[in-house]
Amino acid sequence: MKAYPLDLFPSFWDKMESHIVNKDVVIHETVLDEIRRKDDALKKWFDSLKSYKPMKTSKNILPDYLEIIDWAKNAGYTKEAIAEFENQSRADAWLCAEAKLNNYVLVTNEVSSNSKNKIKIPNVCDQFNIDCIDNFEFMRNFNFIF
Repeated sequence: MKAYPLDLFPSFWDKMESHIVNKDVVIHETVLDEIRRKDDALKKWFDSLKSYKPMKTSKNILPDYLEIIDWAKNAGYTKEAIAEFENQSRADAWLCAEAKLNNYVLVTNEVSSNSKNKIKIPNVCDQFNIDCIDNFEFMRNFNFIF
């Protein structure tokens, strides 16, 4: 939301709403949980989508989730990075597992990093052959033209 404030990019948010309502774009429940823990413009925008139901965590996700967590624990990351990544209230590991299990494409503004201080979604995606794109590629794929 910080990159695309509602008052400056209303057409972006209109298009996003349309794709969410049409289920071309899904928001995982763990992401929505993270959003709703903050009281900001993004939370208010999601709250305005009254009938929207986030994507539920797949029932058979646990093996993929544990495989990703196990990789993170053995990839040389700091204890703090691992603790943050495996914190069950955080969405990243669940998103990666969901994408791995169901061949979903993840959209993130994170970029790969060699740093072992934070586990980045693109690094996980590279390790597990998960498709991962940034916001600009997402917008191109869905014909967001302003």
